[in-house]
Formats: sequence, structure tokens, C-alpha cells
Amino acid sequence: MDLYSGCRFGSAETAIVATDWGIWHTVTSNLGAVHMHLGGYPQLSEEGRRSVVERTGILQAAIEQAPKSMALKTHGLIGDNVKGYEDVEELSDRI
Repeated sequence: MDLYSGCRFGSAETAIVATDWGIWHTVTSNLGAVHMHLGGYPQLSEEGRRSVVERTGILQAAIEQAPKSMALKTHGLIGDNVKGYEDVEELSDRI
């Protein structure tokens, strides 16, 4: 099965998502939210729903199968409670 057929999300984009925890977290969270809220759109036909489920599934599978960076793996072990960035106020004393 070609993971990328029918969607414009390819291996280059998957590689970017797999190397940056913030992007990975945003993309995977949003794909989950799409599935969770899909039933809330009565104007979407059954065929449209199937298409959304199929395409988001392709994206999720591609992201899952992509090799992950060490930083992403490490942050995955630590969890969401650890801040992965520095606030501007924290940086201002270094200037």
C-alpha cells in the first residue's frame, strides 16, 4: 500500500514532523481532534467522512512509521509537562 497516494503529505513532510517534538505534538493532536469531532458535522456526507478518516489514517500511519529523532524520543519519554522551549523573558537577561 502506498502511504502517500491520494494526499499531498509526503516523506519530506513526515521527516520534518518526526524530528521536531512540537510539530509532531501539534500534528498528531490535531489529527486526533479531527477524528473526535468528525461526527459534529452533519453536512458532511458518509463518503466525505470515510475520505477524512482514510486520509487522516494515512497521515497518522506515515508519521508513526517515520524514524524519530533522538530529541523526539527523549521528549516522548519525559512527557508534556516539561517545557521544551525558553520564554522570551528568560532570554532577555542574556542580551
